[in-house]
Amino acid sequence: MRIETFITYRNLRGAVPTSEEFRARLSFYDRRQMLWLCAAISFSLDFVVGAHTVEAHSSWVRRLFPTPEAEWILRNKVNVFHRHQLLFLMQEVARFCPEFGDPPGTELPLRELGELFLMANDVLNTPIPEPSAPNDSSLQLILMLLPSLEDVPSIVES
Repeated sequence: MRIETFITYRNLRGAVPTSEEFRARLSFYDRRQMLWLCAAISFSLDFVVGAHTVEAHSSWVRRLFPTPEAEWILRNKVNVFHRHQLLFLMQEVARFCPEFGDPPGTELPLRELGELFLMANDVLNTPIPEPSAPNDSSLQLILMLLPSLEDVPSIVES
């Protein structure tokens, strides 16, 4: 058995975000771009076969966090990303992110987004309210099929 330490928003900022804060912040970003980002992270970290590398994780941390925070995360050898978090985040993105402009949507400000992944670590175990169905039938299908509950890695406070 492999034990990993995952950082949360509370570890970094000293406060636990509410579900409402998390979802309000999500609503500032383009749905298509956020779904692409989550898929790219999942694919590059190879969560399907469980063989992600330290280099791939470090690369994403450096892209999504300001330099001082990225260096702190890497120096303390804590993980930011895990499969359950990414699935949860994709589900929430489908529910709460609008689409801006023409496809592929507005470019994401990457250095601002790292905190969203940490917030997802804090929020993913809170009860999910009854979903309001998106108007798009494709999104409804994704929400029904996208699992958000599976074997969850332990998030160990550092």
